[in-house]
Amino acid sequence: MEHLNRSRVVDDAFTHPLVACHLACNEYGGAAYLGVPVMWVQGRQFTLVLCALEINHRTWCASELEGLNAGAQRIRELSSKIPLL
Repeated sequence: MEHLNRSRVVDDAFTHPLVACHLACNEYGGAAYLGVPVMWVQGRQFTLVLCALEINHRTWCASELEGLNAGAQRIRELSSKIPLL
């Protein structure tokens, strides 16, 4: 599961070994994938990946990755305030 601990920028999701079988890519026809891990620990560890898909092959730019990272950080901040059962 080490691959979940870092951002993933994929310009061709159909051939990339980690995302070619991703449900969102298959279900929605995502040709390009951008994923950022969101993890938090409160007694248990949960891993969530916030991702963006594009139906066409494309090159992601740094500002898009920064935006997704900012969204992931906000989720981490909010989730730290929610008690787990």
